[in-house]
Amino acid sequence: MVSKIQKRRRRILLIILLIISLSALLSNVSQTFYKTPAGRVIMSVCQPLVKGAGYVRRLAERLTTAWFGSESLAEDNERLKHDLVAARLQLNETRNALTTLERTQHLVSSPAGHTIARYSLLPANIIGYSSNPWTRTILVNRGAKDGVRPEQTVVNEKGVVGVVKEASGDMALVHLLIDIQSALMVRVSETGELGIVEGTGKPDILNLRTEGLSRRLRRNDHVVTAGLQQSLFPGDLPVGEVESIEKDKYGRSKVYVRPTADFMRLDFLLILLGSESMKEKRLEGD
Repeated sequence: MVSKIQKRRRRILLIILLIISLSALLSNVSQTFYKTPAGRVIMSVCQPLVKGAGYVRRLAERLTTAWFGSESLAEDNERLKHDLVAARLQLNETRNALTTLERTQHLVSSPAGHTIARYSLLPANIIGYSSNPWTRTILVNRGAKDGVRPEQTVVNEKGVVGVVKEASGDMALVHLLIDIQSALMVRVSETGELGIVEGTGKPDILNLRTEGLSRRLRRNDHVVTAGLQQSLFPGDLPVGEVESIEKDKYGRSKVYVRPTADFMRLDFLLILLGSESMKEKRLEGD
């Protein structure tokens, strides 16, 4: 069904074409009249009409150009809109890539760089959090089709975040280090002392269990993954720093560790592809 606007445009276009045709005819006639003396006299009288016809023709030609140009401009405008959207998306992707590069560089240049360099790093974004108040898990936008497998290590630019628990086609469930069921074999860099870090369910504190040698520990000592044969995580990845050392009523030390990763502001993650087979490779080499 033709709209009123389309009908109006067609009528205007028809008028423009008629004006161009009539002005062209008048122009041709005037050129013929100029060839004879009588014709030149006649045309001298009709000169204002000829000039007006020429003006009308030029105006009609400009209107025609504008008419078709406006249609072309409308199409160009639509294309530009699509290009602008694509450019903005590309700009966002570029910014994200630069952010990933900067943060990855920070981690690679850290003491854990020699460990990180052994794996392919897969950037991931958080798309969901566990609704269960007793667990600390997150959902990320990378899955089995990206090479994600259960038991792969997950870090950010500061240190260990957790481990992949489950992976489907395009997403994965990550078990966070702070979960109360989390347990990680660690080593204190300054003393070489081994222990197990356990989650407390709180985002800013971890428990460190040792075998009674914790008297050698000091505040701000660095805690890293142990990387032993029976450990799930690769070695030397930052876990946290000793926050405080307390004694219970039996004289045993209670060590609290402040995680290096900020679990209140998690946004950028890296999955260490291939880290799930670390334990099996160690067993094969023994």
